[in-house]
Amino acid sequence: MTNIAVTLFSGLGSSSKALRDLGFEVIPHDFNKDAVATLLANGFSNARYIDVKEIDYSRYPEVDVLAGGPPCQPFSQSHDGDGRYDPRDMIPEFLRAVAELTPRLFVMEEVQTLTWKKHADYLAMVEDHLSTIGYRVEHKVLNAAEYGHGQARKRLFVVGVREDVAQRWEAFGKFVGADIPVIDWPNTDDYQPVTMAERLGWDFVEILKRNDLAPKPARIPGTRDPRLRWPLERASTTVVGSFRPDVQAAPGYRKAGDGPRQNAPGSVVTTLEERLLLQDMPADWIVHGSESARALQVGNSVPCGLIRDLIDLNLA
Repeated sequence: MTNIAVTLFSGLGSSSKALRDLGFEVIPHDFNKDAVATLLANGFSNARYIDVKEIDYSRYPEVDVLAGGPPCQPFSQSHDGDGRYDPRDMIPEFLRAVAELTPRLFVMEEVQTLTWKKHADYLAMVEDHLSTIGYRVEHKVLNAAEYGHGQARKRLFVVGVREDVAQRWEAFGKFVGADIPVIDWPNTDDYQPVTMAERLGWDFVEILKRNDLAPKPARIPGTRDPRLRWPLERASTTVVGSFRPDVQAAPGYRKAGDGPRQNAPGSVVTTLEERLLLQDMPADWIVHGSESARALQVGNSVPCGLIRDLIDLNLA
């Protein structure tokens, strides 16, 4: 029997690829034509161009896993969003999908600010709702750099296991008692830290060359600033999809009144293919659209391997 997975807000295809790697037949959805073209070009023939509000889930086969990252703008630190009152909030649509598809497992990804005081009540309400419709639910903020993915990217994951599945797990002794966590989270002890340079195969000469390509004031004229060694010592800073997405910001070193972070001293330039690698995607992944559209798809993604490990740990 074929195992079916549905991804919503599928974008570049990170969650879809993770599920395909695990043997699922994946049905991705997105309202962005470039993203759907990307999905189709990379072998997801079931990809649908559709507004999530228009999906009729009653026509779908039995679904085992649901995954997706609703738009972050209502909750993002970099946007003046209104959270649950923002018309761009699509978390209710993810909840509708859970209720109507009743998957064995769901994984919802969001920005970590959903856990902050401003939105914490909303997150609690979301989890309460998921519990009332028959799921054991937990959430956790994971930093991809702590799980061997070469990029410092913190994201909130809300994971739910259907009640009957959890009860079967209990019967087989996976966990006992209400105080034992239901969700298996990746263990940082199981991963080897990876620096940006290791992930991309850079040496210090290459780092200097990439710094020379960075926009001013990223360069420090007449110097070879030792801060440029950071890619050799730590994971990449978060890959972004706006302003200068090709510039990986140097960690720290910002002062009040400084311009965008990507202009911070010590920044280095990356190619789209290298940013794909930092998102744990193949460098030859086909990305459709204009230059800015391609950058946005990659910048909005989440490391594929982190999602794959999280789903794999929680499959019954």
